[in-house]
Amino acid sequence: MPKSFSLKRLKPLPWLPSRKEWCDVAAITLVEAKTYLRIDNKVEDDLVTKLVGSATATVENVLRQPLSTFDPLPDDIHTAILYTVAYLYEYRETADFDAMIKFLRAILAPYRKEEF
Repeated sequence: MPKSFSLKRLKPLPWLPSRKEWCDVAAITLVEAKTYLRIDNKVEDDLVTKLVGSATATVENVLRQPLSTFDPLPDDIHTAILYTVAYLYEYRETADFDAMIKFLRAILAPYRKEEF
């Protein structure tokens, strides 16, 4: 009889960062995101970490290039990530993603690649 499959038995891949490490190496840290959101407890750390990852990916998609191409990261891009984290956090039930993307395209226009 085969053993049952459990995700708890899987070990994380050594080259992939943990959620906390990902947030720490991202364009903004977990602490910075929580400060921006005015969160002073650890209850929502996992949620905020996921939102930072989603916001970073969304901004990269709007830019049509990875954040690593910018050294240093321009303040507009940094602000766009924080804005996206806040928007996703505040409007998690009723978010208007079309409006959010239009705003990001406007603020990130000077840095956006014309084509992929």
